[in-house]
Parts: sequence; structure tokens; C-alpha cells
Amino acid sequence: MNSPIMIDPDSIPVEREIWAAPDGLAYLSGNGTKDKPYSIPGGDLDALLPLLGASCRLHLLAGEFVTRYFFHLPKTLLIHGAGMGVTTIKLADGATSGLYYPHVRMITDGGQFFTHFAATDLTLDGNWAGQPEHPNLKVQALAIQACRAHVRNVEIINCGANGTANGNAGLEAMPISLQTFANGNRELYFPSMEFLWGTEPTTRLEAIDCRVSLPHFVKGGTWTGIYIRTSLPANRQPAGTRTTEAALVRGCTVVGSGGICFGGADLDYVTFEDNTGEGMCAFNCDTLRADRVRIRNNRFFDCNTGINVSPSGNGQQVHIDGNFVQLGKPFWNAVMNRFEPQWGIQGKFLTKSRANRNTILVPDAWGFTPLSGIDGAINRIIETGTAENSGALVQAKSEIAALKTEASRNLTAIADLNGRLSSMSSANQLVVEQSLRLQSAILKVKEAVQLF
Repeated sequence: MNSPIMIDPDSIPVEREIWAAPDGLAYLSGNGTKDKPYSIPGGDLDALLPLLGASCRLHLLAGEFVTRYFFHLPKTLLIHGAGMGVTTIKLADGATSGLYYPHVRMITDGGQFFTHFAATDLTLDGNWAGQPEHPNLKVQALAIQACRAHVRNVEIINCGANGTANGNAGLEAMPISLQTFANGNRELYFPSMEFLWGTEPTTRLEAIDCRVSLPHFVKGGTWTGIYIRTSLPANRQPAGTRTTEAALVRGCTVVGSGGICFGGADLDYVTFEDNTGEGMCAFNCDTLRADRVRIRNNRFFDCNTGINVSPSGNGQQVHIDGNFVQLGKPFWNAVMNRFEPQWGIQGKFLTKSRANRNTILVPDAWGFTPLSGIDGAINRIIETGTAENSGALVQAKSEIAALKTEASRNLTAIADLNGRLSSMSSANQLVVEQSLRLQSAILKVKEAVQLF
């Protein structure tokens, strides 16, 4: 049985609700209502920052918005687009003025922590090609610390990392990074409810039906497509053992070689389920603790390394169940000057943990270790050369090709739509309406295809 989705962004109260469109000739014409949205020449999203107030629901209509660094944000920010590939937020060319440069974060709390954050139905474009060369450049789309965060139907493109030596801070990027407290923070989340201090945790993270496509990496840089951390020590009051799930990652897709598809650090009561990935490593958690982590019913293709849970702070109750892992060729790490270790499922420093009912396709000529360091039962290890392996491998390659084709189609569609919108003026509204209808039809077709 799947974990329930517990955050409904539409039910979160806000002081302000704003609609905005990335077109028009007059600067911030309109009044920000649904009927008369703000019209922003050039889609300059940063122009809206002074208008957001303490809490805001921001509706971004179809087209391309641009940001240099979306910072100084309200404690509650809920961003809603018109659809993945329909509304795009793009990092501006030469975005070097951010607080963390050369670590560029498109949308971030800036270390202040959101009370509530949501992003739904849009594409975030890291515009890697438009950034100046820097040996430690890192572009991340969402770097979010929040009490409660919900990201759904969001696509991330053109993010990544450089890194010329092991230990460089630019070595790893997280296109989607969601982090929260071990427990509710009294200063930020319950400022007047002292009777709740030290009781049941209320923090929660959700990434649902998101896509990270073909991240950029050179010079040894790498990435973790969707990264989760649930035990930040941010002035929290101790609350004992958590009894509610802290994070859920479901139905997401990460495509691109050279990085980690899913992972995290300091995980407590987290579920990764029904996800799809293709990359150097399917899943990795090797920092701090991993308690009550469920990795189940995921599909991982063409990975050098499958699922690795080896927390430096020890772990317990890690359940790895019902996953499909197809191992590919070895990955050469140019920074470490070595081939990366190769295994299907590995566990270290774990107690009360298991790996059951997993299927691992093993190219035995490369010397993979299919299962290591964790107890399990009813796992299927299928070696190269068998009929069962050949059939499953054909299916895996077909699904990888379909994922990459879809990512390419999305990039082409976004470029086409943005080209049309950039040439419009206020006099050709008919073209806008036709484009929106076309994009809506494309989305309906994609939903009907149901690749996964």
C-alpha cells in the first residue's frame, strides 16, 4: 500500500494571491488578479518580489519567466504554473550575483527556512549554457529548507555541476533539494503554541510526479537528482521518536548518466516508491543516519551502482523491497581516477534491515556484486546471457530510450513555445490562446500514454 499524500497546497492559508503573465508592454500592468494578471515584460520574475508579502500564492501563467536569484521570499510561498512545459522559470544568463555564487540556486529559502513551500505544474530551466565558465559552478533549481514542502509535476532541466578535484564544493549539485527539521522549530513554525513544544513532529516533505532530465556535468562534477534530508538540527525542541512519515518521493523520474538518481542524508522515516531512474547510481545514502527508510517498487536502468544505504551514523529499519535494478557498464570517475565500485544492492552499518523481492540484472563479465551487507529473501539475480536477462534488458533499453525521447520532445516544445511568446505583442492575443490550447492537448496526450 502506497504512502498517502498529506500536503494540499490549495488548503494552506495565505495573505496574498497573485496572478502574473510573462508578456505585455507596460511594466507590471494589471492588478495581479485572475482576471487582470500582472503583465511582466520579459517575464522578469524578480520584479514580483516586493509584492509577495509575508505569505503568497503565486500563479504563473503560460510562457517563460526569468530569474537571477529568487530570494528574500515570504515565509509561505506557493508557486503554481499552468503545466510542465507550459510555464517555465529560466535562470537568467550570467547569474553571478547570487548569495552563494558560484553555487547558483534558482529558488531558495536562503537559509531562513520556509514555513510552507510548494511548487506545482511548471518547468525550471537552469540555463547551464548561459552561465560563465567557473571550475566550481553548480546550478540547482530548488534548494528548499522548510517545515512543510510539496513539489509536484515539476520538471528540472539544464542544471549540473563542475568540479576539478575531489572535495571541491562544486562537485555535486542537487537539482531538487528538500530539507526539513527533525521536529517542528518553535521559533519558525509554532511561534505562539508553547504547549506543542516537545510533542509530535509536524514537519513533512513531498516530491510527487517530478522529472529531472539530462543534467549537465563536466570535469568530474556529479549530481543527485532528488535529494532529501529530514533531520536538520535547526534549534528544534527534542520530541522523541517521530510517529509520522517525514518525507515521500513518489512517481518521479530522473534521467541522465553520470550522477545519482535519488538519495539523501540524515534520513528518518522516509519513503521512496514507484520512481524511475537511469544514471551512474540508482540510490545513495551514505551520510549521517538512515532510520526507517523504505525504498520500494522503483525501477532503475543502466546503473553502474544500484541501491546503496551505508550511513556514516549507522542505520536501522531500512527496507528495500520490490525494486528492479538493471546494472550497466562500469563508470570511470575522472576525479578519483578509478572505476566506481559496482553492486546491485549494498547495505553497511545497518540493523533490523532487509532487502526482499528485488530483481537485479547482472552483467557478470564486469564483476558486479549483486547483493551485499543486508539480509534478504526472494531476490532474483539474473545473469547476462540467459533468455530471461535478454528479454528484461530489451525492455529496459526500450524504456530508457522512451524516457530520453520524451525529455528531448519537452525541450523542443519549450523552445518552440518560448520563441512564439517572445515575438508576441499585446495585439496578437489570439496566438496566445491557440498556443495554450495546443499545449493543453499535448499534456492530455502525454497523460494518456502513461509510459510508466
